[in-house]
Amino acid sequence: MNKIITIILLLALVGLAVWAYPTVKKRYFSGQEEKIRQEKQETQEKQKSLEEKEQEEKEKELENLEEQKEPVPGEYEITIKNCNNRCQGITEPEKLEYCKQYCGLTQIQEKQEGDCDDLSGLEKDYCYKDLAVSQKDYKICEKISDEKIKQTCQNRITEEILDNQNNSEF
Repeated sequence: MNKIITIILLLALVGLAVWAYPTVKKRYFSGQEEKIRQEKQETQEKQKSLEEKEQEEKEKELENLEEQKEPVPGEYEITIKNCNNRCQGITEPEKLEYCKQYCGLTQIQEKQEGDCDDLSGLEKDYCYKDLAVSQKDYKICEKISDEKIKQTCQNRITEEILDNQNNSEF
């Protein structure tokens, strides 16, 4: 008889626990789960808004770069857009040559230093640039009077050195 009463009490206790569990969970523990869910949702929303802002900033920055004009001494204004288009759309021969030299789109011609002394103006600068790149000598770039061509000269020498290092590693 004791066994039967114990079994009945045990079953009643289990039944009460099964019945009370959803109520207790809903009343005391659902708030934490909901808070966690809300926090996750807020975090995701913040992250999305940050990503959208970053994307907008990057797009604005790209637009600014494309529109940005880099003034060049004299009458020529070469933009990044000109370089990206490989100087297409420029009809004046002198300006086209300057654009190609500035953007680094010309073939390097082997020259001797004496060859450049007879030239003048931009042709002399182009000659020194070709000479400096072919000899990989930054000192020759210093003889260039046009600052943008001088900068292009230094950049091209650096590219040549890096390309040679990368090719020798393989």
